[in-house]
Amino acid sequence: MTVRAVALPATPLLVRGAAGAEDVLTTTRERAATLLGRLLDDAGGARDLLVVAPLPRGATPPDDAGPAPRRPSLAGAGIPDRWLPDLDGWPRAGAAHVPASVALLTLGRALVARGEPGRRGAVGVIELPADAPPSVVARAVASVRAAAATVLAWSPGPSTQPVAEIAAALVAEAGWVPETTATVERGDHLPGRYELTAWREDRRERGSLAG
Repeated sequence: MTVRAVALPATPLLVRGAAGAEDVLTTTRERAATLLGRLLDDAGGARDLLVVAPLPRGATPPDDAGPAPRRPSLAGAGIPDRWLPDLDGWPRAGAAHVPASVALLTLGRALVARGEPGRRGAVGVIELPADAPPSVVARAVASVRAAAATVLAWSPGPSTQPVAEIAAALVAEAGWVPETTATVERGDHLPGRYELTAWREDRRERGSLAG
């Protein structure tokens, strides 16, 4: 079965350097790298990559709800750029908010590890407000299904609801199969458990039904 989408926890601590000199969430970061490696393997050389993330409360929704290039930034979480070693090489575009930026930077590291840093410029970003209307969510679902590979960002709280609706649609409408694993991290002020999900599509089954 082909991995078509991966959901990551949208905590800034998932990004290398976000905690300064302290190295945290190493197990979760390694698990994310493994899942994203499989996602990109199954996507092949196709360049249409996508990030879908919740828009933080109070942030202004973009004028265009469709995928658009964005550069990552964790300034909204109070993390200075100088702490992050992975900000170079992104397109000169408007900055994504923190949840989308966590997904962008994690995906970007996976692309660099594959020797494909130039594909970072081909990543489209969709940021959805908590009150996104059904028509906007439906367009986002269509974008996910059309993309070669998608990274979804989970963020605690009601702002994630539209992203959860997309995930539910991938199961109900597209027939994709979710597989969730959890990592456990120890440390002060950490929730301890982080979930990561991969959605798989049986392309052989879809092909036989189409025939």
